[in-house]
Amino acid sequence: MLKNWSMMVLATGPDATIHTTDLDIIEKSNLLNRQFLFRAKDLGKFKSEVAAVAVADMNPALKDHILCRQDPVGQMSSMTTFFGDDGVIDALDNIAARVYVDQHCILYEKPVLESGTMGTKGNTQVVIPHLTKSYSSSQDPPEKRTLLCTVKNFPSAITHTLIEWAWQEFNAMFVKLVESVNQYLSEPNYLESSLKYSGPDPDCFISGYLNKP
Repeated sequence: MLKNWSMMVLATGPDATIHTTDLDIIEKSNLLNRQFLFRAKDLGKFKSEVAAVAVADMNPALKDHILCRQDPVGQMSSMTTFFGDDGVIDALDNIAARVYVDQHCILYEKPVLESGTMGTKGNTQVVIPHLTKSYSSSQDPPEKRTLLCTVKNFPSAITHTLIEWAWQEFNAMFVKLVESVNQYLSEPNYLESSLKYSGPDPDCFISGYLNKP
Protein backbone atom coordinates (compact mmCIF):
# COMPACT_ATOMS: atom_id res chain seq x y z
CA MET A 1 0.00 0.00 0.00
CA LEU A 2 2.77 2.45 0.91
CA LYS A 3 4.52 1.97 -2.41
CA ASN A 4 1.30 2.90 -4.22
CA TRP A 5 1.02 6.06 -2.16
CA SER A 6 4.60 7.02 -2.95
CA MET A 7 3.86 6.80 -6.68
CA MET A 8 0.65 8.82 -6.19
CA VAL A 9 2.56 11.53 -4.27
CA LEU A 10 0.05 11.09 -1.45
CA ALA A 11 0.60 12.70 1.97
CA THR A 12 3.54 14.83 0.87
CA GLY A 13 2.06 18.19 1.95
CA PRO A 14 3.61 20.17 4.80
CA ASP A 15 1.09 18.96 7.41
CA ALA A 16 0.46 15.46 6.04
CA THR A 17 1.28 12.39 8.11
CA ILE A 18 0.80 8.68 7.54
CA HIS A 19 0.49 6.51 10.64
CA THR A 20 1.31 2.86 10.04
CA THR A 21 1.60 -0.22 12.19
CA ASP A 22 2.53 -3.85 11.57
CA LEU A 23 3.87 -6.08 14.33
CA ASP A 24 5.09 -8.68 11.84
CA ILE A 25 8.81 -9.01 11.32
CA ILE A 26 10.47 -9.82 8.02
CA GLU A 27 11.25 -13.50 7.51
CA LYS A 28 13.03 -15.36 4.74
CA SER A 29 9.75 -16.32 3.06
CA ASN A 30 8.90 -12.62 2.58
CA LEU A 31 11.91 -12.20 0.29
CA LEU A 32 10.60 -14.73 -2.21
CA ASN A 33 7.04 -13.54 -2.80
CA ARG A 34 5.10 -10.34 -3.56
CA GLN A 35 6.70 -8.26 -0.80
CA PHE A 36 9.51 -6.90 -2.93
CA LEU A 37 10.32 -3.93 -0.67
CA PHE A 38 12.36 -6.21 1.59
CA ARG A 39 15.94 -7.40 1.17
CA ALA A 40 18.13 -9.96 2.93
CA LYS A 41 19.64 -7.26 5.14
CA ASP A 42 16.15 -6.53 6.52
CA LEU A 43 15.58 -9.96 8.08
CA GLY A 44 14.30 -9.68 11.65
CA LYS A 45 13.18 -6.05 11.33
CA PHE A 46 9.61 -4.74 11.53
CA LYS A 47 7.88 -4.73 8.15
CA SER A 48 6.32 -1.29 8.61
CA GLU A 49 9.63 0.39 9.48
CA VAL A 50 11.51 -1.13 6.54
CA ALA A 51 8.65 -0.36 4.15
CA ALA A 52 8.55 3.27 5.29
CA VAL A 53 12.25 3.71 4.56
CA ALA A 54 11.95 1.93 1.20
CA VAL A 55 9.07 4.07 -0.09
CA ALA A 56 10.81 7.24 1.09
CA ASP A 57 13.74 6.20 -1.10
CA MET A 58 11.29 5.78 -3.99
CA ASN A 59 9.75 9.20 -3.33
CA PRO A 60 11.94 11.48 -1.14
CA ALA A 61 8.96 13.81 -0.65
CA LEU A 62 7.56 11.24 1.81
CA LYS A 63 10.57 11.47 4.12
CA ASP A 64 9.52 12.37 7.69
CA HIS A 65 5.84 12.01 6.73
CA ILE A 66 5.48 8.37 7.83
CA LEU A 67 5.28 7.52 11.53
CA CYS A 68 5.59 3.84 12.44
CA ARG A 69 4.04 2.51 15.63
CA GLN A 70 4.53 -0.91 17.17
CA ASP A 71 1.55 -0.97 19.52
CA PRO A 72 -1.53 -2.99 18.52
CA VAL A 73 -4.41 -0.93 17.14
CA GLY A 74 -6.69 -2.20 19.91
CA GLN A 75 -4.73 -0.54 22.71
CA MET A 76 -6.28 2.65 24.05
CA SER A 77 -3.03 4.57 23.51
CA SER A 78 -3.35 4.12 19.76
CA MET A 79 -7.10 4.58 19.32
CA THR A 80 -7.00 8.36 18.84
CA THR A 81 -3.94 8.05 16.59
CA PHE A 82 -5.28 5.64 14.02
CA PHE A 83 -8.96 6.53 14.14
CA GLY A 84 -8.24 10.25 14.44
CA ASP A 85 -6.80 10.46 10.92
CA ASP A 86 -8.75 11.56 7.85
CA GLY A 87 -9.15 8.00 6.67
CA VAL A 88 -8.03 4.43 7.25
CA ILE A 89 -6.61 1.86 4.87
CA ASP A 90 -6.05 -1.66 6.12
CA ALA A 91 -4.51 -4.80 4.67
CA LEU A 92 -5.30 -7.55 7.13
CA ASP A 93 -5.17 -11.32 6.97
CA ASN A 94 -7.84 -12.49 9.41
CA ILE A 95 -11.54 -11.85 9.73
CA ALA A 96 -11.58 -10.80 13.40
CA ALA A 97 -9.09 -7.97 12.82
CA ARG A 98 -10.93 -6.75 9.73
CA VAL A 99 -14.25 -6.66 11.59
CA TYR A 100 -12.62 -4.78 14.49
CA VAL A 101 -11.20 -2.05 12.25
CA ASP A 102 -14.43 -1.83 10.26
CA GLN A 103 -16.58 -1.36 13.36
CA HIS A 104 -14.32 1.31 14.83
CA CYS A 105 -14.16 3.23 11.55
CA ILE A 106 -17.96 3.35 11.62
CA LEU A 107 -17.89 4.40 15.29
CA TYR A 108 -15.42 7.23 14.58
CA GLU A 109 -17.07 8.00 11.22
CA LYS A 110 -13.91 7.48 9.19
CA PRO A 111 -13.87 6.30 5.56
CA VAL A 112 -11.91 3.11 5.08
CA LEU A 113 -10.43 1.23 2.16
CA GLU A 114 -10.75 -2.32 3.40
CA SER A 115 -8.49 -4.91 1.83
CA GLY A 116 -7.20 -8.29 2.78
CA THR A 117 -5.95 -11.63 1.59
CA MET A 118 -6.44 -15.16 2.82
CA GLY A 119 -4.57 -17.81 0.88
CA THR A 120 -5.50 -17.34 -2.77
CA LYS A 121 -8.53 -15.16 -1.94
CA GLY A 122 -8.48 -11.37 -1.91
CA ASN A 123 -10.94 -8.56 -1.22
CA THR A 124 -11.11 -4.78 -1.52
CA GLN A 125 -13.99 -2.59 -0.42
CA VAL A 126 -14.54 1.15 0.00
CA VAL A 127 -16.59 1.91 3.10
CA ILE A 128 -18.08 5.33 3.86
CA PRO A 129 -19.95 5.34 7.18
CA HIS A 130 -23.74 5.78 6.91
CA LEU A 131 -23.52 5.78 3.10
CA THR A 132 -22.22 2.39 1.93
CA LYS A 133 -22.26 -1.14 3.24
CA SER A 134 -19.48 -1.97 5.66
CA TYR A 135 -17.27 -5.03 5.76
CA SER A 136 -19.26 -6.35 8.73
CA SER A 137 -22.49 -6.21 6.71
CA SER A 138 -21.60 -9.51 5.08
CA GLN A 139 -20.21 -12.68 6.58
CA ASP A 140 -17.09 -14.42 5.31
CA PRO A 141 -16.82 -18.19 5.73
CA PRO A 142 -14.95 -19.30 8.87
CA GLU A 143 -11.19 -19.64 8.64
CA LYS A 144 -9.98 -23.22 8.32
CA ARG A 145 -6.48 -22.54 9.63
CA THR A 146 -4.86 -20.00 11.88
CA LEU A 147 -2.29 -17.87 10.09
CA LEU A 148 1.31 -17.92 11.27
CA CYS A 149 1.44 -14.20 12.11
CA THR A 150 -1.57 -14.63 14.41
CA VAL A 151 0.06 -17.53 16.23
CA LYS A 152 3.30 -15.57 16.70
CA ASN A 153 2.00 -12.12 17.59
CA PHE A 154 -1.66 -12.35 18.64
CA PRO A 155 -2.37 -15.78 20.19
CA SER A 156 -5.86 -15.39 21.63
CA ALA A 157 -7.33 -18.90 21.62
CA ILE A 158 -6.28 -22.14 23.27
CA THR A 159 -5.79 -23.72 19.83
CA HIS A 160 -3.19 -21.07 19.00
CA THR A 161 -0.86 -22.27 21.76
CA LEU A 162 -1.63 -25.97 22.09
CA ILE A 163 -2.15 -26.95 18.46
CA GLU A 164 -0.93 -24.32 16.01
CA TRP A 165 2.18 -23.35 17.99
CA ALA A 166 3.11 -26.99 18.58
CA TRP A 167 2.64 -27.75 14.89
CA GLN A 168 4.83 -24.81 13.88
CA GLU A 169 7.58 -25.87 16.30
CA PHE A 170 7.44 -29.49 15.13
CA ASN A 171 7.53 -28.44 11.49
CA ALA A 172 10.54 -26.17 12.07
CA MET A 173 12.53 -28.75 14.04
CA PHE A 174 11.70 -32.04 12.32
CA VAL A 175 10.52 -31.16 8.81
CA LYS A 176 12.19 -28.02 7.47
CA LEU A 177 15.52 -28.75 9.14
CA VAL A 178 15.63 -32.29 7.75
CA GLU A 179 14.69 -31.03 4.29
CA SER A 180 17.49 -28.45 4.44
CA VAL A 181 20.05 -31.08 5.45
CA ASN A 182 18.91 -33.43 2.67
CA GLN A 183 19.13 -30.62 0.11
CA TYR A 184 22.60 -29.71 1.37
CA LEU A 185 23.76 -33.31 0.97
CA SER A 186 22.22 -33.79 -2.48
CA GLU A 187 22.74 -30.37 -4.10
CA PRO A 188 26.37 -29.22 -4.49
CA ASN A 189 25.50 -25.50 -4.61
CA TYR A 190 22.68 -25.53 -2.05
CA LEU A 191 24.43 -23.42 0.59
CA GLU A 192 25.63 -20.79 -1.88
CA SER A 193 22.18 -20.53 -3.46
CA SER A 194 20.45 -20.24 -0.08
CA LEU A 195 22.72 -17.43 1.07
CA LYS A 196 22.41 -15.65 -2.28
CA TYR A 197 18.61 -15.52 -2.36
CA SER A 198 17.71 -15.51 1.33
CA GLY A 199 20.63 -13.84 3.05
CA PRO A 200 22.61 -15.24 5.99
CA ASP A 201 20.45 -16.97 8.57
CA PRO A 202 22.07 -17.22 12.03
CA ASP A 203 19.60 -19.91 13.04
CA CYS A 204 20.42 -22.15 10.11
CA PHE A 205 21.83 -25.45 11.35
CA ILE A 206 24.06 -25.97 8.33
CA SER A 207 25.58 -22.49 8.33
CA GLY A 208 26.16 -22.67 12.06
CA TYR A 209 27.87 -26.02 11.77
CA LEU A 210 30.15 -24.97 8.92
CA ASN A 211 31.15 -21.75 10.66
CA LYS A 212 32.31 -23.48 13.83
CA PRO A 213 36.03 -22.91 14.56
